[in-house]
Amino acid sequence: MARYYFDYFDSEDVPIPDTDGADLPSFHAAKNEAVKALSGLAGDIRLNGRHRVLQFTIRDDGGRELCLVSLQLEVQPL
Repeated sequence: MARYYFDYFDSEDVPIPDTDGADLPSFHAAKNEAVKALSGLAGDIRLNGRHRVLQFTIRDDGGRELCLVSLQLEVQPL
């Protein structure tokens, strides 16, 4: 098991660093956890403008950034 940290960013809010982390069996599991969390968050947010970005930066126990998992919501009038 390795500990992964998921720093959260929402383009309409203040970034939230993860100070606790989570023990997961692999980096692949960490990526899947971030995707699952973003999917759940997307259903609860309101789009106040035309564009919003939600993302997690995944870090390892040494603080090294490993991956960025991002979800972009956009409304384009036609």
